[in-house]
Amino acid sequence: MDSDSTATSRNATRLLGARCSDDLPHQIELAHLRSLEYLSAKKGYTLVEVIIVMGLLTLLMATAASSIATGRNISRRLSDFTAATTVVQAKLQDIRAATYNPPNSPFTSAVVVLTGTSSIALDQAGAKFIVPGTITSRIEPVTAGHLVTVTGTFQTRRQPITVSLQTVVNKYSGGQQ
Repeated sequence: MDSDSTATSRNATRLLGARCSDDLPHQIELAHLRSLEYLSAKKGYTLVEVIIVMGLLTLLMATAASSIATGRNISRRLSDFTAATTVVQAKLQDIRAATYNPPNSPFTSAVVVLTGTSSIALDQAGAKFIVPGTITSRIEPVTAGHLVTVTGTFQTRRQPITVSLQTVVNKYSGGQQ
């Protein structure tokens, strides 16, 4: 050993043996030396520590990937539902815009059912509708005018989307009078 390392070792021994409570700078230096001894003794991570960390990271990445996939599916479903609601609402507004003059069609004294087809959701090229559906309009006489119920059912990949909207049409609705 050279003289510098011997002096450092003696100082460390002196500091490690110091128990005086009024010698605060020496106690701080003692704590610093102990932390340095711990760091110099620890050369790296054990295999068990590495395996545990790898397992936790794998679990975290799998959870993140699952969350992204779930969010994407929910977003697609919400988009289809919004498009279906818009199509049904447009059909309802078409019927409301018709001149209300009973007993002329479609506002007769009997129940009238109108059926048509529509589609929502274009393919990625934007050229072809990929979610076909049926729009059913039911117009029935009630005391206050005619109750209009428009129902749209669209067949998506996983499960059908059904949207139903109602309104009452009479001589006061839609700016008729």
